[in-house]
Amino acid sequence: MLRERIKCSTSYGKIAVDYRAFVYDYPSLESLGDKLNKIFHRDSPSKIFASLIYAEINSESGNVKFINAGHYPPILKSGERIEQLHKDAPALGLIKEATFNKQLVSLDQNDFMIIYSDGLTEAKNESGEFFGEQN
Repeated sequence: MLRERIKCSTSYGKIAVDYRAFVYDYPSLESLGDKLNKIFHRDSPSKIFASLIYAEINSESGNVKFINAGHYPPILKSGERIEQLHKDAPALGLIKEATFNKQLVSLDQNDFMIIYSDGLTEAKNESGEFFGEQN
């Protein structure tokens, strides 16, 4: 169990290092996702993968461009409307030739885009029950 946790920690650390090394060298989110995925697939032990959302936020226009590699889909709250966005691609490392498509969201003032991890859905309440996902 400890060895698996160390592998996972090392893999996530590698993603962060690779991201910092490549982020400015790739003209599109799609090509950045492709590069990170191929490196992660090549360098990780089998059955090790990582979910990722990478977003670029333009604070002046309110536009958010992002790719979602197997991560929980973001939630968009706009006025009274709540919408779950799409999980568009598999997690990094699962499929060598996976395709990562850019998604675009325009946020108006007082809109929210909520990005969360499984740490939220797998947290337990006072009774020891998982919060899970609820609509």
